[in-house]
Amino acid sequence: MGRWFDPRTGISDVGAFPSNMIGRNLFRGPGMWNMDLGLYKSFSIGEKYSLQFRAEGYNAFNHPNLQNPQNSAAGMTWDASSANYVTTGYSGRRFVQLALKLLF
Repeated sequence: MGRWFDPRTGISDVGAFPSNMIGRNLFRGPGMWNMDLGLYKSFSIGEKYSLQFRAEGYNAFNHPNLQNPQNSAAGMTWDASSANYVTTGYSGRRFVQLALKLLF
Protein backbone atom coordinates (compact mmCIF):
# COMPACT_ATOMS: atom_id res chain seq x y z
CA MET A 1 0.00 0.00 0.00
CA GLY A 2 1.00 3.59 -0.53
CA ARG A 3 2.06 6.02 2.13
CA TRP A 4 -1.48 7.56 2.31
CA PHE A 5 -3.05 4.27 3.42
CA ASP A 6 -4.99 4.52 6.71
CA PRO A 7 -4.60 1.18 8.54
CA ARG A 8 -7.62 1.83 10.80
CA THR A 9 -10.18 2.25 8.02
CA GLY A 10 -8.44 0.45 5.18
CA ILE A 11 -8.93 3.30 2.71
CA SER A 12 -6.53 5.64 0.99
CA ASP A 13 -8.79 8.24 -0.66
CA VAL A 14 -7.74 11.16 1.57
CA GLY A 15 -4.41 12.41 2.80
CA ALA A 16 -2.91 11.72 6.19
CA PHE A 17 -4.25 13.75 9.08
CA PRO A 18 -2.22 14.94 12.06
CA SER A 19 -2.31 12.52 14.99
CA ASN A 20 -3.99 15.08 17.28
CA MET A 21 -6.86 15.81 14.88
CA ILE A 22 -10.31 14.34 15.47
CA GLY A 23 -11.89 12.24 12.73
CA ARG A 24 -13.84 13.53 9.79
CA ASN A 25 -17.47 14.66 10.39
CA LEU A 26 -17.28 14.15 14.16
CA PHE A 27 -18.30 17.72 15.05
CA ARG A 28 -21.88 18.31 14.00
CA GLY A 29 -24.27 21.13 14.68
CA PRO A 30 -27.47 20.76 16.66
CA GLY A 31 -30.60 19.55 14.93
CA MET A 32 -33.62 21.75 14.38
CA TRP A 33 -37.28 20.94 14.86
CA ASN A 34 -40.46 22.69 15.83
CA MET A 35 -44.13 21.80 16.05
CA ASP A 36 -46.83 24.06 14.68
CA LEU A 37 -50.41 23.40 15.76
CA GLY A 38 -53.74 24.79 14.64
CA LEU A 39 -57.26 24.32 16.00
CA TYR A 40 -60.25 25.53 13.99
CA LYS A 41 -63.95 25.50 14.81
CA SER A 42 -66.65 26.78 12.45
CA PHE A 43 -70.05 28.06 13.59
CA SER A 44 -72.90 28.54 11.10
CA ILE A 45 -74.67 31.89 11.04
CA GLY A 46 -77.73 31.31 8.88
CA GLU A 47 -77.39 29.57 5.52
CA LYS A 48 -74.99 32.01 3.96
CA TYR A 49 -72.43 32.93 6.61
CA SER A 50 -70.17 31.13 9.04
CA LEU A 51 -67.76 32.28 11.70
CA GLN A 52 -64.53 30.39 12.24
CA PHE A 53 -62.56 30.51 15.49
CA ARG A 54 -58.86 29.83 14.95
CA ALA A 55 -56.16 29.11 17.54
CA GLU A 56 -52.70 28.71 16.05
CA GLY A 57 -49.45 27.95 17.82
CA TYR A 58 -46.03 28.22 16.22
CA ASN A 59 -43.22 26.33 17.97
CA ALA A 60 -45.93 25.10 20.32
CA PHE A 61 -43.61 23.18 22.66
CA ASN A 62 -41.16 26.12 22.87
CA HIS A 63 -38.23 23.92 21.84
CA PRO A 64 -34.95 25.86 21.61
CA ASN A 65 -33.17 25.57 18.26
CA LEU A 66 -29.49 26.26 18.83
CA GLN A 67 -27.38 27.69 16.05
CA ASN A 68 -23.92 26.63 14.94
CA PRO A 69 -21.16 28.84 16.34
CA GLN A 70 -20.13 31.58 13.90
CA ASN A 71 -17.14 33.85 13.57
CA SER A 72 -18.94 37.18 13.31
CA ALA A 73 -15.95 39.06 11.88
CA ALA A 74 -15.35 36.81 8.88
CA GLY A 75 -18.78 35.14 8.63
CA MET A 76 -17.12 31.74 8.65
CA THR A 77 -17.65 28.71 10.85
CA TRP A 78 -16.06 29.11 14.28
CA ASP A 79 -12.94 27.07 15.10
CA ALA A 80 -13.87 24.91 18.11
CA SER A 81 -10.21 24.48 19.09
CA SER A 82 -9.72 28.21 19.74
CA ALA A 83 -11.48 28.28 23.15
CA ASN A 84 -12.25 26.12 26.16
CA TYR A 85 -16.01 26.20 25.52
CA VAL A 86 -18.37 26.59 22.60
CA THR A 87 -20.72 29.57 22.51
CA THR A 88 -23.83 29.52 20.39
CA GLY A 89 -26.93 31.54 19.63
CA TYR A 90 -30.57 30.72 20.27
CA SER A 91 -33.40 31.07 17.82
CA GLY A 92 -37.00 30.18 18.23
CA ARG A 93 -39.74 31.10 20.62
CA ARG A 94 -43.39 30.26 20.98
CA PHE A 95 -45.98 32.32 19.15
CA VAL A 96 -49.71 31.92 19.78
CA GLN A 97 -52.42 33.75 17.90
CA LEU A 98 -56.20 33.74 18.17
CA ALA A 99 -58.46 34.89 15.37
CA LEU A 100 -62.07 35.07 14.18
CA LYS A 101 -62.72 34.66 10.49
CA LEU A 102 -65.99 35.49 8.77
CA LEU A 103 -66.70 33.22 5.80
CA PHE A 104 -69.33 34.25 3.24
